[in-house]
Amino acid sequence: MGALIPPLLISRPAYCATSAGITTARQLLKQSERLLGDAIDGNSTAFAREDYVEEAWPIIDPVLKGGTPVYEYEPNTWGSGEVNQRVSPSGGWQNPVIN
Repeated sequence: MGALIPPLLISRPAYCATSAGITTARQLLKQSERLLGDAIDGNSTAFAREDYVEEAWPIIDPVLKGGTPVYEYEPNTWGSGEVNQRVSPSGGWQNPVIN
């Protein structure tokens, strides 16, 4: 899996911490060095603007304080049945077929 990194739009490996594993220290260091270098160079594409962060708090804060339930589900599935019962668009979800 890759991620497009603006402004160059170069595909680079994307890493994610999961229950199956976490990136190595070397990979984390490389990512941290790039982020720090971007900050020093004034490249703000990897950072959220302050006004965006401030606008997000009224949306996110009630969710964090409200004890929103977290539903676990099996890997390689589209989510838990509890979520489908609570949040579903009219006509239901249209899940694509995975080969």
